[in-house]
Amino acid sequence: MKSWFSIANMRRELGAHARGDLMVTIGNFDGVHRGHQLLLKILKEKAQENGWFSLVVTFREHPAGFLRQGTPLLLTTVEERSAVFSGLGLDGCLVLDFNQELASMTPEEFLSLAKDWGARGFIVGYDFRFGAGAAGGTGEVLEFCRRHGLLGQVIPPVKVGREIVSSSRIRELLQAGDLAKANLMLDRAYMITGRVTHGARRGRLLGFPTANLELPANRLLPGSGVYLVRVFFDGRTHFGLANIGVRPTFSRTRPEPEGRLEIESRLETENQLKTENQPEAGNQLKTEVHSETNNQLKAENEFKAENRPTTEIHLLDVAADLYYKTMVVEFLAFIRRERKFPSAAALVAQMKKDEQAARKLLQRHSFFAKQTLSG
Repeated sequence: MKSWFSIANMRRELGAHARGDLMVTIGNFDGVHRGHQLLLKILKEKAQENGWFSLVVTFREHPAGFLRQGTPLLLTTVEERSAVFSGLGLDGCLVLDFNQELASMTPEEFLSLAKDWGARGFIVGYDFRFGAGAAGGTGEVLEFCRRHGLLGQVIPPVKVGREIVSSSRIRELLQAGDLAKANLMLDRAYMITGRVTHGARRGRLLGFPTANLELPANRLLPGSGVYLVRVFFDGRTHFGLANIGVRPTFSRTRPEPEGRLEIESRLETENQLKTENQPEAGNQLKTEVHSETNNQLKAENEFKAENRPTTEIHLLDVAADLYYKTMVVEFLAFIRRERKFPSAAALVAQMKKDEQAARKLLQRHSFFAKQTLSG
């Protein structure tokens, strides 16, 4: 599959190879779930029937971020989406930066732009919205195609049980810990990619060494808990346990709010002393208050850093230096919720039970071993 990051490069390369007739779909395709996959399958089939080039137009970042509508945490990076597109056998992918020019286009202008690239048809999902203010929908796409003699098709929603498959619903399921249903909607195991960095090394001291993954801030993590995972790095596949959460057994308590209230009270006293013409006493108190304020802020920042959710991977039957390696982690099964233990010994006892549960799952479900990165 060919990939482009500018319209000019795409048009130049396709023109040089006489591949100007395009069957186009447009969207963010976050997760590339079952609904997306059906749309892309039909896109490929229609392109092949007509001898056209199947093209996916997607965006590097979620358009909601540019439009200040609150960017959702992402299920896939643009690189991961492109890999799935390629695995589905599509011909090309155009990755655009969603900018002011695109955001201000009317639906007619946007479709006309794609027609100028050589689009001979458009296939979109039932909930497709586009154009300035999201003014355009499926009706505008079909009407444009009718007026210009283009092929146009709208793909209906795909359901799992009674629920419509959507990226937003999959995010909700993952964050709620319903991995099985999320994976069913995705039609593959949920996956993240991260780089191993140094951590507190508590796992090693407890007899369960872990790899701490560094992930993009906008990447969605499954809900806090322990999961059976399959891990890919250095061209090899391993199984392990992933712990997502804030390590409550070792976390410090939040700094007492009374400290901040006391500081505010002393600031009032400082202002009163200045008013009563006692500058020296006021200045001394000011120095003390500022020092205490800095200490309070430092304590709160340390608490937030320690209680930021982390992703730690313990590999089964693997002892290796993993620092700075890039890992792809697939979440296969949910084992238990994260909880606080009364002691490190109690935590270790539970970790041994988690490992036993993971090994039983691997024995019971041999299909885990047969799955690959593409699902």
